Amino acid sequence: MVSYLLQRGRCRHCGATIPIRLLLVEIVTGALFVLVCLLATSAVAFGVELMLSLTLLMIAMYDLRHFIIPNSLVVVVSVLVLGLVALSLSKVSVVEIIALWPTLLATIGVFAFYAGLWLVSKGRWIGLGDAKLAAPLSLLLGPWGAFSFVVFSFWVGAIISVALLGLQRLLAKRGQKRLSFVSLPRTIKSEVPFAPFMIIAFVLVYWFNLDVLRLLGHLFYGSIGI
Repeated sequence: MVSYLLQRGRCRHCGATIPIRLLLVEIVTGALFVLVCLLATSAVAFGVELMLSLTLLMIAMYDLRHFIIPNSLVVVVSVLVLGLVALSLSKVSVVEIIALWPTLLATIGVFAFYAGLWLVSKGRWIGLGDAKLAAPLSLLLGPWGAFSFVVFSFWVGAIISVALLGLQRLLAKRGQKRLSFVSLPRTIKSEVPFAPFMIIAFVLVYWFNLDVLRLLGHLFYGSIGI
């Protein structure tokens, strides 16, 4: 990051412009490291959660560039999630296995929801890779966390998409046809990668414990003291 700023975003040898997305990836990677370091409950959990965070970052960047989520990365996420779930169990007992059933049902429900959107839209609304990624993330969040994760993923997607469309319109008035970090001009009907929205939603729920019902209750009732 320091070298990028000192060299003003250009290669020292040939002077070619270095994409700003590389700087953003470095900043996000550093922020994730600090976040996991502060919130991890143990050294083992820190290592697993850091690998999970970096894998999710790779998925987000790959989806942004290629509009697809590699199955190999989804497998890595699934293995890491299973590792975190195993760490959360003090011992393998009948009681703990029974207690996992609501989470398993929520995981199946979230996968079915996203897969249903993919099936109904024939891949136009959402990709099957998004459904595959949502399943292990929901397993880690639990029933209510999985619900908040789904809602926040659409909220984040709507907010970011509207913001980008507004920014593009503002730049268009100044003679710039598209955003510099987007390959094509965006319209309301444009295809957008959904995995980054899901990953942001996961971070909000998993690391910041945001609950959509509690948030709505605070927004609609908190101000009037109910």
